[in-house]
Amino acid sequence: YSFCTLLEEKEERSMSGDFPRGDSEASDVGFPTVQSIDALLEQYDEKDKIIQEELRALQQAADEKAKDSKYWGRLYHAISEDYQEDSDDDIGIDRVLAKKRDHNVVFYQVRWKQHQTVTWERADDIMAARTLLTAFDTHLRNNPKAKERLYTTSSNAHMSRRERRARRQEKEEAEAEGYVAPPVTSTPTPVKTASTPIPASLPRQTAPTPSAPAGPAVKSYKPEEILRMIEKLDNESKSFQNKVADLSVKVPEWGQASIDALLNVYNEIIAEFSKDEYKRTYNIAPGDESLTSLQPGKSVPAYFANVSGESIWRRKMLSLAGLRNLVVYGRQIYTEMRSKRFIGDPSAYSGDVGPNKMKTFTGNVVDLDTTVLRCSDRLTLNAINDWNKHHKQKTWGSTAEFGRSHQAQEIAATAAATLLERFNKDFKLSKSQMKERKTDLSDVKPGSIPLATHNTDRGKWPCWHYVNAGVDSFHANVPSIDDVNGALLRAPLHCVIGWLHAKKSNRLQEFFEDCVVDSCFNMKWKAIEEYNLKYEKEGSINQIIEQLQMDHQGVFNKIFDEDDDGGEKEAAAILKLLGSSTFGRDSTGSYRAITSSDVKKWVADPSVRI
Repeated sequence: YSFCTLLEEKEERSMSGDFPRGDSEASDVGFPTVQSIDALLEQYDEKDKIIQEELRALQQAADEKAKDSKYWGRLYHAISEDYQEDSDDDIGIDRVLAKKRDHNVVFYQVRWKQHQTVTWERADDIMAARTLLTAFDTHLRNNPKAKERLYTTSSNAHMSRRERRARRQEKEEAEAEGYVAPPVTSTPTPVKTASTPIPASLPRQTAPTPSAPAGPAVKSYKPEEILRMIEKLDNESKSFQNKVADLSVKVPEWGQASIDALLNVYNEIIAEFSKDEYKRTYNIAPGDESLTSLQPGKSVPAYFANVSGESIWRRKMLSLAGLRNLVVYGRQIYTEMRSKRFIGDPSAYSGDVGPNKMKTFTGNVVDLDTTVLRCSDRLTLNAINDWNKHHKQKTWGSTAEFGRSHQAQEIAATAAATLLERFNKDFKLSKSQMKERKTDLSDVKPGSIPLATHNTDRGKWPCWHYVNAGVDSFHANVPSIDDVNGALLRAPLHCVIGWLHAKKSNRLQEFFEDCVVDSCFNMKWKAIEEYNLKYEKEGSINQIIEQLQMDHQGVFNKIFDEDDDGGEKEAAAILKLLGSSTFGRDSTGSYRAITSSDVKKWVADPSVRI
C-alpha cells in the first residue's frame, strides 16, 4: 500500500466530492462562494484539519517505503502527472494548498533520504523534486486567477479578526470626535460570475480620516547611470568582504552624490507603495497611513518580523524605510559592529551605536549569531530519529524531548565549535580576546550549554540554547559575515537593482511581493538576492533549458523511467524540443544559439553556468 496509491485515492475522493473542496457549481474556476468572513474561517479550519490528516497518512506511508529507492521515482512521477492534469481553469484554492503541501512532502523526504545510506538509481532525484516545486510556483505566478484567489483568500482569512478590531476602534474614535458613521445595513452577497472581479480586500465602512502628509519629492533620473554607479559601489563592497577581519581596512565610502541618487530612487519606491492598490492588497490598518511621510535619515518605528498584530502593508513599508536609511547609516552601523568584532550581546554597545542605532533607524536588526540546530523543526527530528533507529539508539517522541536531550547538546556543540574556531582564526583572536568576545571553544561543553529565555540573553556565551514561544534552537555566538555584509552594505544597493528591473518589465506587484519581505535583515538580503538572481537567469541558456523541462514534464518523465544513466536520451529530447534556432544568453553575456555541447553540460550538471 504505497504513497502513490494513497495519492491516487486522495485525488479520486477529491474529484468525486468526498474530499470537501469548498466550491460550488455556480462559482467560477472552482473557487468557493463565501457568504461571510466567519464562514470562510470555519471552512478553512475544517479543511486544514483534513489536509493535515492526509499529510500525516502520506508521511507514514512514505516512511514505510523509504528503503526502496525505485519508490522515489514512482512517487515523483505520480505527483508530477497529477499536477500536470490540472488546467488553468480548474484550480480550487483548497486543492492548490493541498497539492503544494504534497509536493513539499516529496521534496523534503527526498532531500532527507539523500543523506542516508540508500542506493540511488538516479542521483538527480533531488533536482527533479526541486524542479517540480519550482514549476508549481511558476505556474501560480503565471496564472493570475489562481494567484489572486490564493493570495486574496488567505490574506482575508488571516486579517479578518484584526479588521473587526480596527472597525470597532475607528467607530469609538469617530464617536469621540463627534462623528457618527451611518449604520451598516446587511445586504445580500452578490452572486459571483465570471465577470465579477474579486476585490483585493473585504470592504469596510470607516470614518473619514485626513490624508497623510506627502513623502519626499522624486527627481527624474537615468536608470542606466544608477546601475553603473551601483555596480561600482557593489564591487567595492565585495572586494572589502575579504578584508573584514583586518580592522585597519576601512569600510568603503559611497560619497554624497551616490547617497543622494540612491535616496531619490527609494523615495520613488515608497511613493509607489503608498498608492491605494497596494494598501488594499496588503490590508493597511488604521494609523498606518502616516508612514507614507517618513523622511530619509529619520527614525523608523520598531517592528517584529513575521508576527501577527500589524498589517502586512505596515511591515513592508517599514522594511523599505529601513533599507532607505541603510543608504545613510549602513556603513556607520557596520563599522561600529565590526569594531566590537560583531558581538551579539546588546550590553556590549553603549549608547546609540551598532545594533542600537540599527534598531533606531531601520526598526529591526541583523542577527549576529548563527543557528546551529533547530530542535523545534519536525524534519530535523525525523532525520535524527531515522539515524538513531538505524544505529539502534533512543528515538525522541517530540521536538521538546529532543531539545532537552544530551544528543542535541552534542550536535550543537560540535557545529558551534567549527564556526567559533573559524571565526577566531579569521580575526586572529588571542586567548584573552576569545574570552572577552565569548568565542572560547573550551567554554562549549555538551551537557552544560546555558539556556536563554529572552532575546537580550543572546551573545553572552559562545553557544546557548534558546527556548521561547514555540522556538527551540541552539546558537553559536558568531555571525555569518556574508549575511552581515549583505544585509548592511549590499542589500540597499541590490533592492534598487530589483526595482529598476521590475519597473522596466512592469512587474511592480511582483517586486513588492517577493523582493520586499517581512523578516529580519539577514532574510531581507536573501530575498533580494534571490529575486535579482531570477532576473539574471531570464533569457539565459540555463533558464531556457530548465523552462523547457518544466513545460514538457510528460516527455521527460518517460525518459526518467528508462535506463538513461549517461543522460543521452534526456539530451536528445532537449535538443529535439529546442530545434535548431533557439538562442539564449551565456555566462559571458553573449547572445547565441544553444548547442548540443551546452545541453550535454547541463544534463551532466544542472547547476553549471553555461
